[in-house]
Amino acid sequence: MPKLTHTEALDEYVDSIKDQYPDLTKEQIIDACRSYWLNVKEVMSKDEPQNIHIKHLGKLTVYNGRLHKLIQYNLISLARKLIHVDYFNQVNLKYQKILQRVVEADDIKRQRLRDNMVSRLIDKMHTNDFELIDDAEDNSEEDS
Repeated sequence: MPKLTHTEALDEYVDSIKDQYPDLTKEQIIDACRSYWLNVKEVMSKDEPQNIHIKHLGKLTVYNGRLHKLIQYNLISLARKLIHVDYFNQVNLKYQKILQRVVEADDIKRQRLRDNMVSRLIDKMHTNDFELIDDAEDNSEEDS
């Protein structure tokens, strides 16, 4: 089976469902198909990183490792003169801002996780301490 281009696959899909939606034009169906991705593009183009959940696809997340790779890729492209310095500065600044926010969000998540683990440990220790005290009281009563 030959590999279809994006446009060919979209045309094939529109042809397969156009009987179900006779009142919609081909362009309207294509716009509906692209609406999730337009939303993803809009959210990802903002300086504030957000998790995006797309039904049947899952959650899209900005990872700081990916941002590091993009910055590195742009540095290489700049060194090879594949991109202009102004473009590099614009994109690099955007990636740096997003990376800073991702790292801050990760730090907050890690701190919450640590706090939760510590509180669970303290609760567990208190529970075990009470059990030990109860056991000690039970043993002293048996000795008498």
